[in-house]
Amino acid sequence: GPNKQVAAGWAAGAVSIYDLDLGTENRLDSLPVVACVRWSPDGERLAVGLGYFQDSQGGVLVWDPSSSDQPDEFPLPQPVGALSWLSDSSLVIADWSGQSLRCDAATGELTPRVKVEKTLVSAANWSPDCPLVTSWQILDLAQGISR
Repeated sequence: GPNKQVAAGWAAGAVSIYDLDLGTENRLDSLPVVACVRWSPDGERLAVGLGYFQDSQGGVLVWDPSSSDQPDEFPLPQPVGALSWLSDSSLVIADWSGQSLRCDAATGELTPRVKVEKTLVSAANWSPDCPLVTSWQILDLAQGISR
């Protein structure tokens, strides 16, 4: 983030941005479970992936912490497992159904990208030059093998 800021999401339903120079905290409360947080490439906005696990719904917040405006919130049909910025104007999201979606960061318009083979995606990141997900490798830690 900008100016030595660190963003942290809490499963209990909050996002905090800590300014390491000033020792201050900017916080959003009363959220569903926070699955992931990612700064935009320009460092101006924070995308927050949400999960409403009681009813298997999800959402994305796009927050400008320097503004007093409320974050934009876009609903999703599944809890978010992972998200990443493709550019300053769009995100790619992996949800718990294994669907990868492109989300317009200004309007929330969703475009399907690719259906992946795995479900319950809990972490992922995409490089800017390779935004599509084609497969997931799950490491079985007990057996030390990929499947």
